[in-house]
Amino acid sequence: MSKNRFLVIILLLSTFSLRAQYTRLNIEAYAGFPANLTFFSPALSTYGGIGVKYALTKELSVAGHIAMGTLTGKNSSAYAVNNLDYTDPNNFLSFSNNFFQYTLEGQLNLERILGLRRYLHKLNPFLVVGGGIESSTTTRISVGGLFDKTYSYPFQTVYIGLNFKYYLNPTLDLTFGANFNSAQTYYNDAVPAEKKMDNYLLSYVGVSYKVGARKDKQHIEWNNVILKDRIYIPDPEKHMGQPLDLAGNYFIFHKDSIAKLQASNAELQQKSKDFENKTADLTKENKTQQKQIDSIQNQVNVIKQELDTLKTQKSTEKILEKPVIVEKIVVDTSKISSSSEKKIIAQLQNENNDLRVKDKKLEQKSNEQQKQLDEMQHQLNQVKKQIEVKPNDVKVTPTEEPANKESTKKKVEITSKETPVKKETEKKSEVPIVESPTTVSSDGLNKIDNVTTPIATYNVIAGAYAGEKYAMIFRNKLRAKGLEAAVFKSDVNSKIYRVCVFSSDDKQEASKMMKKTRIDIDPQAWIHVYHKK
Repeated sequence: MSKNRFLVIILLLSTFSLRAQYTRLNIEAYAGFPANLTFFSPALSTYGGIGVKYALTKELSVAGHIAMGTLTGKNSSAYAVNNLDYTDPNNFLSFSNNFFQYTLEGQLNLERILGLRRYLHKLNPFLVVGGGIESSTTTRISVGGLFDKTYSYPFQTVYIGLNFKYYLNPTLDLTFGANFNSAQTYYNDAVPAEKKMDNYLLSYVGVSYKVGARKDKQHIEWNNVILKDRIYIPDPEKHMGQPLDLAGNYFIFHKDSIAKLQASNAELQQKSKDFENKTADLTKENKTQQKQIDSIQNQVNVIKQELDTLKTQKSTEKILEKPVIVEKIVVDTSKISSSSEKKIIAQLQNENNDLRVKDKKLEQKSNEQQKQLDEMQHQLNQVKKQIEVKPNDVKVTPTEEPANKESTKKKVEITSKETPVKKETEKKSEVPIVESPTTVSSDGLNKIDNVTTPIATYNVIAGAYAGEKYAMIFRNKLRAKGLEAAVFKSDVNSKIYRVCVFSSDDKQEASKMMKKTRIDIDPQAWIHVYHKK
């Protein structure tokens, strides 16, 4: 076979190996020590070579080698003789053989045949049988130089041996072994002492490069090895139901990839846990702020009630006092002669002055109450601003919704100016009249598509959100289950979107519906009390 044809075959085998599921091609380099096995004792010598190996199957491989070296031997029992017999071993001192060896061999994977993987974790033993041609130049040294001679010719050689490969990494193997060679000539040591084939032993150690092998594509000889950093699927030929990729090849799973996935999953779980903790902290903080709002709201309501009481009291006093105000009685004292009449007029003037002083005190107290109300309103606005900066995707589920927060925005205006009696009477009539409760049916909640204000006083809330998007998603989910649901806001400026499932002016009926909602939908459902404007 010519050199060009040999290179073409190697190129084709390499291309096929690179495109296949497993790689099959090895390039090997080795060196060792040859040992002569004739009557000459082995002497120190070396040889080396390169080879190309191709795995036909997992069990059988073929390989070609080119080696060169020196084979030497010595005869410690040589002694001088008088005869001229060149076949007598005692007439020779040593020999030296410089050789080139060209061989082809077959290798049988004993691990695959005998199932040794469980015992030989990273070691593959091969039975080697081969033969070839050896071209040598052999020189013999005789006693006294009588039979010194040099031979130079080729001869055939056959061998059998064991080769071992140790797995270093996906691309490299350590290879070592020994071959017992039998030369088809008795001139391998240049001495025809025994006219039969000369024998010698070639031992070696080297490295084997697995062409195209990598972490995700193993050499076919190692397809079932289980290493610490990867896991391989069973043989594709057994059709164990392994997953296939787009090219129809079987997957090879790696522990390092699995470790990365596990690390990524652990990181996501940690982020999820941190988000849950942050959400819990925000919810806790929100509840604390909600309590502060409720406390401030209660204080505002108390102050408002006091102001309403003062306003009503002041209006009543003004209605009663107006007819006797001296400023509105025109009296010419110069025309009054009776002392008793003068006394009456003086008494009325004193009473009018006392009323003025009392009116100023009431006005001063009203102004102080108004200042307290403004301060409470400012605190309430500050707390609302803190709540408005929370993330939109945090679900707000307070256990009890306070009364309409927007009512704090209304300031009670108190004036000390005198107004006619008729207008004061009209203001007194503005006190709200409590009507008997009426039930508003919740059957029409699904008819409400957009966000609107509550349709009744008592509204059963199944969830509250800081963003309209998530409130609508929850509303649609409830409607898909056949429930009535709508999204309410207290007013335009409110940042909370409440998902309402029941609305009524009857508090008892709303309370019953809240208990049912806590069982069927959300155990944290509550009642939002909406005060109509």
